[in-house]
Amino acid sequence: MKRSIWALLIITLLNGCAVLNKTQVDAVNQFALISRNFSAYPSRIIIELDDIRRERGLYNSNSLIDDPTAHIDNLNSLYDFQVSNSTVSEKVDITFRIIDKYAQSLQLLTSDRYTSDVSDQVKSLSIGLDSLSSLYNSKIRNTPPLPTGIGNVVSQLVARGGRQLIRARQAKELKLFVPRADALIDIMCKNLLEFLEQSRIQELLDNEANNLPRDFKLYLISRAQLKSNSSIKDEQAYLNLRSRLDGVKLLKAQSIAAVHSLQEGHHKLVSIVMRKMTLTDNIKEVQIFYEDVKQVRATIQRIDIARTTR
Repeated sequence: MKRSIWALLIITLLNGCAVLNKTQVDAVNQFALISRNFSAYPSRIIIELDDIRRERGLYNSNSLIDDPTAHIDNLNSLYDFQVSNSTVSEKVDITFRIIDKYAQSLQLLTSDRYTSDVSDQVKSLSIGLDSLSSLYNSKIRNTPPLPTGIGNVVSQLVARGGRQLIRARQAKELKLFVPRADALIDIMCKNLLEFLEQSRIQELLDNEANNLPRDFKLYLISRAQLKSNSSIKDEQAYLNLRSRLDGVKLLKAQSIAAVHSLQEGHHKLVSIVMRKMTLTDNIKEVQIFYEDVKQVRATIQRIDIARTTR
């Protein structure tokens, strides 16, 4: 009997100071779902550019088929460039990982699942988030330090007990977690924009746009000299490379827009969880983020189709 009274008292206290309505929690959950694996989108720009350069370079190499030494040197150059250019900087790599880890934590924190293993999952994710923030601060110089201890907030979630107790506790943790993470998301978004807008990416795009027609022409000339005409398959491969390159240009612009909407969407989440409000319509900022990510995914699908059509 006493235990029931104490449980009821705790629920009452938690409800009185922290309860969020379902639409508020759902808005945060929607944002988390959209943000999951977000890093896969901008990173595809580098992956695709590397692959396009390699395939474009093979046209150049095949135009040197009558000079084995030059042919092999060209292939080695292609390989060396791909190895050196295939990784992003440590700063960008940690940024990607932090955004993904934060989204995972946020998704779990707004989950409707009320199982005893949620607490362990939250603890694991929060430790990972704090570890990544500490790693970032120790490794990355000339940038604002990330706030630490954010993961400790989410790890306070109590995942055992009655359904209502857990819902109230989730709301309480959201009120702590989302505002404290806003500065972290701000810095991560600035890092992503710095990565996407760097001159190196634009130089790679311009280089491929200029050299693809040139190298394919050299390839055609070499085929003619060997009295071996190109096939429809060769021409289809060239058109696919052009399509993929156009897709990467579009992907870059769309990714920049998506990062801005991610940033604005998270700012809006802060106001949503900090105020008691009834939400009857889609939250504009979160909806814009969703539409931007939807466009990015469609472009990646277009690139994948061109990649697999040989």
